[in-house]
Amino acid sequence: MGNLWSSENTENSLNYQSKADDDNRSNMMNPNNPKYYKVRGLPGRPDDWQDIPPTPRYPYTKSDIDNRSNQLNPNNDAYKKSRGIP
Repeated sequence: MGNLWSSENTENSLNYQSKADDDNRSNMMNPNNPKYYKVRGLPGRPDDWQDIPPTPRYPYTKSDIDNRSNQLNPNNDAYKKSRGIP
């Protein structure tokens, strides 16, 4: 095996694992794969898995998101107003 930091590794310069290792890790991190539950000591996916609503990652309203977008857009009046620019 050559130097891990050289350009010999065409897939990526930090290739520490084989593809099988990468695939195995992906399966263990994927809740749609049985290995996900097995490595956590569970018999399988809970029977009520579809009944559990996903927790929103960002609990912001569309209005909140639009306002932030406008404040970051230098072509919008909200940008200048949020920075005290007349």
